[in-house]
Amino acid sequence: MKKLSLTFFILFLGLILAGNAKGADPLLGSWTFTASQAPWEYSQGMLIIELNDDKAPAGKLVFRNNYEVPLTRISEQEKKYTLVSNIEGYTITTVVELKNDTLTGIARTPDGNIPFSAKRYVPEK
Repeated sequence: MKKLSLTFFILFLGLILAGNAKGADPLLGSWTFTASQAPWEYSQGMLIIELNDDKAPAGKLVFRNNYEVPLTRISEQEKKYTLVSNIEGYTITTVVELKNDTLTGIARTPDGNIPFSAKRYVPEK
């Protein structure tokens, strides 16, 4: 009986460690964002990142007026994430760093750089 219990414990521990080794993408989920220097209609909203059918990150921006813009590219390099979107015909490249469930960085626009920040959205219970 002890061998059976020990075997199940080791199997359970192995499954937990294997799951952590894969490492879920920390960017996945919903984020409330602020870009206070952007035009009013684009200055707040939700950033939603999920896995697509190919298990690659895909996402969208949902602005305060419910206008949705898909992210055309999401990439990670040197602990910085790059999110690319097309808003009103302009390519907007947002580069952020993740620290303690907060994304901070800049959105590069044709009119210059705009500070960008987002906090992980935690629904109220």
